[in-house]
Amino acid sequence: MFKSFRSQLIAMLVFFLAMIQLISGTAILDTIKRDSINQAIKRIDVAKNVFQLTLDNRNKHLGVGVSLLASDFGFKTAVATRDEATIRSSLENNAQRVSADFGILLSSDGQTINSTFDMAYSSDFTQLVKRNRRSRTINGIIEVDHKPYQLVLVPVRAPNIVAWVGMAFQMGNELANEIKGITGLEVSFATIKGLDTVEKHDSHTSTLNVTAIDSILHKFKGEDVDDNTTLFSDDENFLTSRVKLDLDNHWAFLHLPYNSWIQNINEVTNRLIIIFSIILCLSILLSWFSARRLLKPIQILVSKAKKIGRGEHVEIEHQAGEFGVLSKTLSGMQVRIAKREEELSFQASHDSLTGLKNRNAVEIFLSENLNTSLGGVLLINIRHFKDINNMMGFETGDILLCQFGKRIDSLIKNSDVVARLAGDEFLVVFNSQLDEMTLTKMHQELQAEFDVSGSKICLQLCMGALFFADQDDLSVNGVMRRVDIAADEAKQSENGIAIYEQGQDESHRRTLSIIRDLPNSLETNQLFIVYQPKVNIQKRKCYAAEALIRWIHPTLGFISPADFIPLLERSGNIQLVTKWVIEEVCKQQSNWQIEDMQVQVAINLSALDLLDLSLPNFIKGMMEKYHVSPSQLAFEVTESSVMKDTKTVIHVLNALKRMGFKLSIDDFGTGQSSLAYLRDLPVDEVKIDRSFVHDVDTNESNALIVNTTIQLSHSFGFSVTAEGMENVEGLSILEDYGCETIQGYYFSKPLKPDEFLNWQSSFSYSSDEWWHENTMEK
Repeated sequence: MFKSFRSQLIAMLVFFLAMIQLISGTAILDTIKRDSINQAIKRIDVAKNVFQLTLDNRNKHLGVGVSLLASDFGFKTAVATRDEATIRSSLENNAQRVSADFGILLSSDGQTINSTFDMAYSSDFTQLVKRNRRSRTINGIIEVDHKPYQLVLVPVRAPNIVAWVGMAFQMGNELANEIKGITGLEVSFATIKGLDTVEKHDSHTSTLNVTAIDSILHKFKGEDVDDNTTLFSDDENFLTSRVKLDLDNHWAFLHLPYNSWIQNINEVTNRLIIIFSIILCLSILLSWFSARRLLKPIQILVSKAKKIGRGEHVEIEHQAGEFGVLSKTLSGMQVRIAKREEELSFQASHDSLTGLKNRNAVEIFLSENLNTSLGGVLLINIRHFKDINNMMGFETGDILLCQFGKRIDSLIKNSDVVARLAGDEFLVVFNSQLDEMTLTKMHQELQAEFDVSGSKICLQLCMGALFFADQDDLSVNGVMRRVDIAADEAKQSENGIAIYEQGQDESHRRTLSIIRDLPNSLETNQLFIVYQPKVNIQKRKCYAAEALIRWIHPTLGFISPADFIPLLERSGNIQLVTKWVIEEVCKQQSNWQIEDMQVQVAINLSALDLLDLSLPNFIKGMMEKYHVSPSQLAFEVTESSVMKDTKTVIHVLNALKRMGFKLSIDDFGTGQSSLAYLRDLPVDEVKIDRSFVHDVDTNESNALIVNTTIQLSHSFGFSVTAEGMENVEGLSILEDYGCETIQGYYFSKPLKPDEFLNWQSSFSYSSDEWWHENTMEK
């Protein structure tokens, strides 16, 4: 039987194939076992993701609830006034609503202000806030009384960050059972410190029994254990991995029951033995040779694909048949990947419209090239570009931006960098030292006419420059901030060019400090009201005064109203100040009524105040609160404020007029409206600006303007007040012109309430003789 070559060959092949099958079967079983373990590990990894997703969902749930609380006006008011009872009540209600374990309010630097939970021990909230102060929301895990808590903090803004409000969930049995219900895995939370101890606090919780969890945790105390380590329990009933809780020494452990997996492996083993026994003589020989032949070219291509995936460039040989198609596809894919990476790199550092560098690229360039005393940066802004878009369309605007970018690029050296920051802002980083003459020439060349779609367009530019040689302590943020300040200065300059000078940054910081500190200044009595008398020179009496604001800042000292009022108008805070002034004046009038002093106080209203349709109702509320009559208040508006929105302004003024208030046009003659709106405004008085009044006795032109204004105002039925009178000569002239009221240092400077009361009591002109004696003495 085995004497023939064929029989011997078959016997030999069967023997070798049996050996191969035995080895293959053993390897397959081992692979199955390892695959089973890998699948179990993957399931644990999925459970980790579910665990993290659960935490994220709780973060979002907390974040929504806390954000609603942080944006609540009543809560903000309670935080601003430090109303402990309201704060605690709000925290408790919100914590109950979102099912949080406790709520907490921190100061802007992380100090605890209020909490619904009395903590014997807690993590350092200050460090958590400092690390994440620029974040919109702070998510983290903290330790309170040796228990891990999931915490979400949201800033309370007014408008800047004044506090942080947060809610926290305990990471305990409730969370463990929730994750177990989703994943089917057992869950534990424990504290591990060092290699020889397992801390056992109340935070040591598990869905397993104490004996099982202690034996498992003991295995994770080794030095070679990391976050990716997966270990069997001593009895191999559980496969365990851990998750760091973003808090020192605190961990979450996920335990996969492994008994069912072992049973499955045993079942697979038995089935494989049966299957291999059946197909041993029928298919192993052909399968082995066929697989060896077919898999070889695939393995080559897979190997090359892995190298391509690692970013390596490989040569791919063309093959015949289906493998040839695969090799060509793989080769084409390699080319497309390289091209795509090149495009992504370009897009990350260039503006998509103009092809110039973008902000990210220029900031990287600056960070690498700031250690130099040569060159600087130039910020170019196209003025009124929005009007071009509105009139000619965004497509034309885009074409113009591209042409403008090319023109800038053509004017600079190859070593310089041109970038489009955003919208109509362009930045040039130059390596040579430019002078003002060069900047002027560049300014003129850039403003030269553009031909866009058959239309001739001339641009108006402002250019702010900063030279590195003139600066100390350069940083990217500092350079961008300072050149932006220079660009703002350029908008105000005549030639549209400004070079940053030392000290402007400090001035800018002072401006920001004024805007930022205003809300607190109202609460700390830094702002106060003074009253300047308005003397009726015809009746020789003082029946009225103007309320003026004064600010003594704790660090900046006295801040002139001419400095902070325009800033408050631009920042939108002027309405807050106006309402504060109205209430303070009403309160003072109430006090003066007790002293039996009758005086009408005029309050200035800004343009933004006159656009507030609710202003009359607010004034009415203050009058009712302090029992003040309309005759005790008057309001002054400037001509320029009427120009903002004439219809709305006149509507508000009419409402005030119907309430019985006296209305005045302030600074008359310096605005744009003049006679055009004077006839339509429901006013009773015109106040002539001090720029015309203070030298009326020496300046004939101003005297003519003042006389004409008085006569014109009288023809409209208005009374006239002259501001800024400081000498007796001018007083006589104004009296001859028929001016009714004088306001100025000639009679008195602005006075505090008590000083005004004393001045008013002593100021009495009961006879013409007394009046002339006192005016002649002055």
